[in-house]
Amino acid sequence: MKYMTPDLLAQFRSENDDIADAAAAEWDRQCEAYIAHLKEVRPSLSPGARRLLRHYNFHDAKMTALAADDVPHFSIFVELDDPAEPDGKKNLELRYRLVGGPPQGFEVKKHEALVGDGRPFGWWLYDEFDVSTGDVPAMTHSILFTGGYEIRLTFFSVSCRRLDFLSLPADENGLGSPKVAGQWASLKELLRSGTS
Repeated sequence: MKYMTPDLLAQFRSENDDIADAAAAEWDRQCEAYIAHLKEVRPSLSPGARRLLRHYNFHDAKMTALAADDVPHFSIFVELDDPAEPDGKKNLELRYRLVGGPPQGFEVKKHEALVGDGRPFGWWLYDEFDVSTGDVPAMTHSILFTGGYEIRLTFFSVSCRRLDFLSLPADENGLGSPKVAGQWASLKELLRSGTS
C-alpha cells in the first residue's frame, strides 16, 4: 500500500486525539493523491480492473475464500457489505490471471501496526491499483485486510462475476456456519426457479 498505508490507518485509529487528527488530515491528502494517481493510470488498466473500479466498493466486504489453480489464476471470493445491485447477490468472485502464476504474482505482507485489528483476512479494508513498471506490462492490486495482512497481486487481467450461491466452509469439527442453513435454502429456491 502506497497511499492508505497500514501505519497511517493505525494512527488514524489512535486514542490520542492529536495523533488521530493529524492522521485524518494526512488520510484526506492521501485519498486525493490516490484519486489523481488512478486518473493517470486508468487508461493502462485492463477492462476488468476498470470495471471493478467503476462498479464496486469492496470496503468492509467479508473475505470468504481464496483459491489458486495450476494455471496462473488466483481467485478471491467476497461477500459485499452493501451490494451495488438491488438483486441481493452479495457474493462475488474476483479472478486474476497472475504474472508468472501464484509464486511470482502473489505476495503477502504482514503489517505489525494492524496486528490484532480484527480476524486475519476477515474483512477487506482498503485497496489500491497500480501499473507495474517491469519488463512485462502488468498491473498490481494491493488489498489490505483485517489483522494487518496485505495481499499484492501482479496480474495481466481480472474478471468479476456475481454468484447466486456460495456455501461457506465447515470448521475443523465439520460444522458449518450458522449462515449455511439460509444459504442452502437460497440454493433450493434457485434450483426450483430454474426448473419449469
